Amino acid sequence: MATFYPVIITTAIFIALILDDILKETPENVPVNTLQGLISIGLMLILSFKDMEFISWGLLILIFIIILISYHFGILTNKTVSGSGAPVLPPVMSCSTTATGSPSTISIPSSPALSGNVAGSSYTFTPITSCSK
Repeated sequence: MATFYPVIITTAIFIALILDDILKETPENVPVNTLQGLISIGLMLILSFKDMEFISWGLLILIFIIILISYHFGILTNKTVSGSGAPVLPPVMSCSTTATGSPSTISIPSSPALSGNVAGSSYTFTPITSCSK
């Protein structure tokens, strides 16, 4: 006799994923996750109709193991600054040279081709592409 508990659990997982996308205000992920959910639910239904409940439970357990391992490694790599609770972010670019100029100077345009004007403001920024010695 076929039970549909794996189908119900898969449906609940994808409903939670879609609600998470809505709450995080990332509507571009909703269609993709909906399509993935419909395919996964359809495949679980096929397994349930063919009395392959053992395989569908195995797939669900495998998914939960992957989620738990990912969560565990995410917690291990999420180190915080001592006392502040703020996460430690990797440096964007590391240079062995010391900074020069006043602290308010962001960068100095080296050529008109590399500089850009920001939306009608009088400030010109140059992207930093490498470290110079």
